[in-house]
Amino acid sequence: MPPDETPLDETPPDETSPDETSPRGTWIRLLGWAAAVLLVDQLTKAIVYRTLTLHEPPRQILGDLLQLTYIHNAGSALGLFGGSRWFFIGVSLLSILVILALVRSGRYRDRHMITAFGLILGGAAGNLVDRLWLGRVIDFIEMGIAGHYWPVYNVADIGITAGVILLGIRILFEKQAPAAGIEKLPL
Repeated sequence: MPPDETPLDETPPDETSPDETSPRGTWIRLLGWAAAVLLVDQLTKAIVYRTLTLHEPPRQILGDLLQLTYIHNAGSALGLFGGSRWFFIGVSLLSILVILALVRSGRYRDRHMITAFGLILGGAAGNLVDRLWLGRVIDFIEMGIAGHYWPVYNVADIGITAGVILLGIRILFEKQAPAAGIEKLPL
């Protein structure tokens, strides 16, 4: 085969199969995770909205461990700061804009960081849709053991929480480069 030809089974990375660290691959990963969280979140909330009655007794799925409890949450995570709709709309919009700006800067192309940003972006967008539509968020997942329950939450909250945990792990284990002009001394 002549040196200027590409074998048929190899696609050049800059054409149709974006490298995950390329700008295009980064955006595909980010928006893919965000869309997945947003879609699952909105689908599950639509099912809950149409099939469960607000504040009805919990429906057990796995005994007390996992129950469906349809509530509206006008506050933030864990029901804190209720009645601050416009504040939380602003926080959601700001979160979305910050994530998009960070990714656009090109500094963050690591697949773990982009996955974390995508999960957070999808979760923020999911709860933002609820606040714009209902003025509050639909929560329905309740977990607990022996009568001790975690506050009711939704798929968007799972996306945000998983994204923050992944981001924290990624930052915690990130290799730090020495500052410019400072050399590490041998021990």
